[in-house]
Formats: sequence, structure tokens, C-alpha cells
Amino acid sequence: MKRTFGRRINEWLHESPGEIFRQGKWRFWFPTLIGLTALNAVMTAVIFGQDGAQKYIGSIVVLAGAVLCWLALGLLHYSDSDDRLLAIGVAALDSLTLLFVAAHFSFLLWCQGHLWTLRAAETKYGQDLAAYNSQIAPISSDNARITAAAERIAEIEKQTERLRNDMAYWSRRNGVKSAPSGLKVELSTTKVELPAPPKAPEESSAAFLAKWDHLIRLAGFGELALSIVTLIFVRTRTATTNARSPEIFPAEIDAGDVEKRLIRPRRS
Repeated sequence: MKRTFGRRINEWLHESPGEIFRQGKWRFWFPTLIGLTALNAVMTAVIFGQDGAQKYIGSIVVLAGAVLCWLALGLLHYSDSDDRLLAIGVAALDSLTLLFVAAHFSFLLWCQGHLWTLRAAETKYGQDLAAYNSQIAPISSDNARITAAAERIAEIEKQTERLRNDMAYWSRRNGVKSAPSGLKVELSTTKVELPAPPKAPEESSAAFLAKWDHLIRLAGFGELALSIVTLIFVRTRTATTNARSPEIFPAEIDAGDVEKRLIRPRRS
């Protein structure tokens, strides 16, 4: 009979009693932890590795993510240790690490999405500002010419008024009746009102990164710190249990004592 999809999955996931989730942790837990850790490193590198010296920060973050993946590979093995306290402790710390990595991923995903939105708004603002400048360039030039013409007319009117006053003075002195001058210069052209410039985004991407920079870096440190704490726990626990274990083959054996134990007199 042809096996169904569900039966194939059940057979693939089947584990013997006493080994439940021993293989499953490598099929599900490990890929999830490694995948999220790698994504966190890549997303942090994308956020901070835009240009200039920041690209080196992105490379460092990716290398740190590789170290975390290596630690996760080794530490997950000890969750099936014969030492009950070691197995439970590593499993608990691994669970805490997975929760923290998932929260870190969600936080980075929000930061990256909001950063893309801000950068898209900045790009649109730059395009609108370039179009605005190209539109107002002729208007500004016309207004500049109008202003220069008005200044020249004002100077002409000033000189005309001076000549008129001089003519009136000499006419009175010579007893000649002065005729009113018909010279009058007026500027009927008015300045063109400039349109309002495009509104800049309320928040810049640089200000957003400066606001959340410390939390992003602190989350990265927390992810690394949890792995280090788990490693320290494994190291100290195994050091303690190994020190208490008796030696199977002692370095020095008292031959006489062994002979006495092997050759014992029989009781009558």
C-alpha cells in the first residue's frame, strides 16, 4: 500500500523511547536558532553597513554571527548529557537564548522596515526639491531683474527730483515761471509669488538610527552574552562533575594491597 504524506512524516519524526527530541532538536531547534542568528547578523550589517567606515561594522557583525552559530552547534549537544542538571540547565539557557534571538529578530525587522520608509521619504523629498528648484529658477531670475529695474527707476526718480528742484530754484531767482515737468517713471510690473517648497520629512533616517542605535547594539551583546553564559555553565558544571568522578585506572597501584585482595585465605 502507498504510504500517505502524514505516515511518511510520522515515520521520519519517530524516535525511540528515551530519545524523544534527540534528533528533533537538530531538525527543528538548531535550524531555527541558526537561521534567526544569521538573519540578525545580516540585518544588523544592512542597517549599519551603508557607506564609509560603517561597512566594517557590518563585516564584524557577520563574523560575530558566525561565532554564535558555532557556539549554538556545540552547546546544543550538551542538552542530552547524562548529567541531569547539566542537561536541564543547558536546555533552559538554550530556550532563553532562542526567545531572545526571536525578540532580537523582531526588533531588527521593525527597525529595518521603518528605516526603509524613512529613506524612501528622503529620496522622494530630494526629487521634489530638485523639481522645485528647477521650477523656481526662472521665477527667481525674473524677480531679480524686476528688483534691479526697480532700483534703477528709483535712482532715476531721485535724479529727476533733484533736477526739478534745481529748475524751480533758478526759475524763482530769475523771475521765470517754471512749467511742471511731465517726466514720471512708474514700474507697473509686480513680483511673482514663489510657490511653497516641499515639506521635509519629520524624521530623518540618521536621527532614527541615532535614537535606536544603543538598543540595537545592546540586543546584539545580549545575544552573544547568553551564549557565553551557557558556555560558562557547561564549563563549570563539567569541571565539577569530572573532578568528583573516580579514576578508572589510578596512576599508582599498591601491588601488595592488590595481592592481598586477590589471594584471600579460605575459611574452613
